[in-house]
Amino acid sequence: SSGLVQKGVTNEESIRIPMLIRWPSLNTPPMVNQTHVVSLVDLAPTLLSLLGVNIPEHFHGRDMAPLCRGEQSAATPCAFIETDRGVAIRTIQHMYYLPFTGADHALAENPTQFYDLIQDPYQLQNLARQSSLGEPAAELDTKLRQWDADIPWMSA
Repeated sequence: SSGLVQKGVTNEESIRIPMLIRWPSLNTPPMVNQTHVVSLVDLAPTLLSLLGVNIPEHFHGRDMAPLCRGEQSAATPCAFIETDRGVAIRTIQHMYYLPFTGADHALAENPTQFYDLIQDPYQLQNLARQSSLGEPAAELDTKLRQWDADIPWMSA
């Protein structure tokens, strides 16, 4: 837990929480999906879909019901994390974090955290300090900035 009492940060101990769904009528064997990262915002659309209810268009979450049925999902295999200090994108392999530069939620130009979670599952080697972050970081940066532009922030 990196010595932290409160968990409003992007450490794995704070954000990696398994999503467990038991749905007997699906008649699927117990399974663990390791191809996608799911967020709490995905829970409502997933449950509505499993119930056969239309998902309202204003929902920001993704329908992960295909994964519950043991099928492939067209959902982007990432999740976005919001904290009071910035936003991050988490994939199976990486976590990329951009802090806010002010109260208007403007994103910093460069990340302060970038981890390869396969090579460094305990987030001990912050790759954001390297001079060149490479293609994975550039892709994550683009996705995170697009998500930030698409999702409105609540005003105080």
